[in-house]
Amino acid sequence: MPTQTYALTYPQLMNQARVARWSIQDLSRLRSAYAIAQKQFDGYYRAQEVPFICHLVRTASIALAENLPPAAVIAGLLHASYMEHVFNSGTMPGRKGRFNAHMREVIGQDVEQVILAYDALPWYSAEAIQRHEDQAAALATESSLRQVLVLRLANELEDHLDLGMAYRGAHPFEKNIRCLGQHEIALAKKLGCGRLAEALEEAFQQHLAESLPGEIKQKHCHAYTTRNRWSVVRLARKTAQVVGKRLRSRKQAAGAAARKPK
Repeated sequence: MPTQTYALTYPQLMNQARVARWSIQDLSRLRSAYAIAQKQFDGYYRAQEVPFICHLVRTASIALAENLPPAAVIAGLLHASYMEHVFNSGTMPGRKGRFNAHMREVIGQDVEQVILAYDALPWYSAEAIQRHEDQAAALATESSLRQVLVLRLANELEDHLDLGMAYRGAHPFEKNIRCLGQHEIALAKKLGCGRLAEALEEAFQQHLAESLPGEIKQKHCHAYTTRNRWSVVRLARKTAQVVGKRLRSRKQAAGAAARKPK
């Protein structure tokens, strides 16, 4: 296992930020971002049977360990917030546009811009990562593109810690590692993230060396996330309560209008 220990819980992440001497304002934004993530991803599990919130926290923790600025670390905590599946069945109320405005108001436009850049970054091919590698050495430490690239690599490392990808059923992680792994390691080195490069290499090697019995793997390897059935029940009950309240209000309004003297 990589020797670096990363946060998996809110107290661990907050303590890591405090040790890094974040300002009170940035700590408060981190707290607000966690509250959004906690509500938005309530009940979600990744295909390797891990609560989604743990993936988000550890991705942010890796970014913090790589000395990214607070806005980029907070973006790491919310990097999956604009994914379409969240708006199709997530517990965060409101439409997508309204949620975007809420995010912007709570965490700041600087964080949102990093999240949007993360989503738009070409990534899942050797050619795309090679292009990033070619320009990585010339990027300044404070470059927004460098921050997004480090976030992408942090996400990759988090995916592969604890043999995570090997637990995703028949997921072709070996093929992906052989196709993209060396490019990602080289990119980390070019970005000046030597510790991150070592952690990626160790996690990739462990995936290729281990062979897990099928009985302990996730059965539905195609699913990116699954949803806890109790969250579905809670969401259904909440929806029924809201709809019922609206119907009662309309009925009362109609009754009042009928009783009103003409």
